[in-house]
Amino acid sequence: MSVQASDARAKVLQCTALDDKQKAKMLLLINTESDRTLPVFTGVPDPLLGLTLSAYLEGMTAGTTQTLADHSRAIMDTLFAPFDGATFPRQLSVPQLTKLLESPLATQVPLPPSTYQSVHQLYPDLFVEETNASAPLLASTLVKSLQTPWPTGSPTELLYTPFWATVGYGLPEVIGRQLGLNVSESRDKEDASITIADKRRDYMQHLDNVLVVGGEDKPKRELMQKAVQELLDKHKGANAAVYGDLGYLILFATAADAVRVFALNLHQNARLEPLIPEFVMVDLLGRQRIVKLFINLIRWLRTVHELSLLPPPPPAQLLVPFKRPSPYPADEAGHQQSEVEITLRFKGVEKLFTVPGSHVQELLDVYGLLQHLQLPGAILCKSLQVNGEQLKLQYPMSKQRKASRRSRSCSVRLRLEPLGALVRITGTAQLRSLVSCILTTLKHVHQHDFVHRDIRLDNVLRVNDGWLLIDWELAGRTNQLVWWEGKLLPDAVKHRTEPFTCKTDLWQLGMLIKTATVCADVAITSFADRLLAGEFTTAALAQASLW
Repeated sequence: MSVQASDARAKVLQCTALDDKQKAKMLLLINTESDRTLPVFTGVPDPLLGLTLSAYLEGMTAGTTQTLADHSRAIMDTLFAPFDGATFPRQLSVPQLTKLLESPLATQVPLPPSTYQSVHQLYPDLFVEETNASAPLLASTLVKSLQTPWPTGSPTELLYTPFWATVGYGLPEVIGRQLGLNVSESRDKEDASITIADKRRDYMQHLDNVLVVGGEDKPKRELMQKAVQELLDKHKGANAAVYGDLGYLILFATAADAVRVFALNLHQNARLEPLIPEFVMVDLLGRQRIVKLFINLIRWLRTVHELSLLPPPPPAQLLVPFKRPSPYPADEAGHQQSEVEITLRFKGVEKLFTVPGSHVQELLDVYGLLQHLQLPGAILCKSLQVNGEQLKLQYPMSKQRKASRRSRSCSVRLRLEPLGALVRITGTAQLRSLVSCILTTLKHVHQHDFVHRDIRLDNVLRVNDGWLLIDWELAGRTNQLVWWEGKLLPDAVKHRTEPFTCKTDLWQLGMLIKTATVCADVAITSFADRLLAGEFTTAALAQASLW
């Protein structure tokens, strides 16, 4: 018998809330179906063991043991219901957010009379006596949060961590998973967004793989201010692009049994904004308050998820390199170019790749032009190395740098900023904004006789309220034949009977509009048709006829 099964048996035998018949049934289940039953009995407070057994046996009879034949799931849907999306604070509003986190409970958890009498005093507003409905599994989780005693011993973060996790920190993951949310908790780990080197965050709550709730813990009350300062140091300057339409984080500072709650805007100079003043979790009122706070925090997480405020996940984890095929042709000696190695960092992206020597100058000219123009709708190169030599970008590039063309293949390392979020177009208004931004960027590039040559939705990122055109490695001078095979090319350009011109950039923009997964209105659809028909020779002319 496993240690876990042995512990479960001991708990059942010692429980005074069960009669001998209930104990016998529990022990039989533990002995015969331990793999399935142990999760049911582990961590359930004594007063609820009998009720949990009844629900489990009822579920076995009905063949639905997975739902445990209680009303916990239905009650969860109401108790943790999303907030009103129309008034939900997407950007930080301290009064609105504080009001949400202190909202009254949306419903009560039903329990039968015998169980209700033993637990209702823990939180009278949370539990209700019912004869025809019960939610023992949900109740057991909440009762455990309310009942867990304050640990005794020499004060250390390690000593208090299980307590903090039980009374609140662990609830979002436990309940979130039941609600179908991608919520995960981690503690004492490094995160790519940390702004102090070699520091770990004490508490992180991720929603859809994005850190949205953080915390710092200290073992003594007199260290509260230090916890608050570390909270700011480790979270300030978060990249807003990673958060899409969510403009802030929620942060907890705990010092022994005391807790404070803050919000933090997503920009470099942000400061902590107090949401909930300091209170203690040891007494019953404090315990009720922290449980209610985390119930509403789960409602906040669910609202963020259902409103799709977070952007789609990035193509890879931060700081973990991944590779993509090179778009460049073989060099003059027939050597194929290496794959492009891409590393996402919290504020930008690094690319390492090889190019034929004949293409280096054009690459330098393109990023030199973008550096010169400083367009808000185009990604910028912060660092460029060719064969290990750091080059200063300027426009036009100096003649001395054209010597690199003599090399068969060159190694290029780019550091590009900012890092944006993948695009999720949810309506025509967003599509109009995106198209207008791309046209503005292309207008300035076309005026210098350059073209992007790879305009598609994958090469557009969301940055705050704007859009960013990326992947300029294929860009070059206008009126050249293409040297790559691409699906998003007009047939004449693809077969190299016509060069790539400014009109071809606009044709690709028309294809982007046509393939966007929204029901565009007549005006934008008509505009896309005009782009595809080649009606405009430059982005400036297209922008003048927008919509």
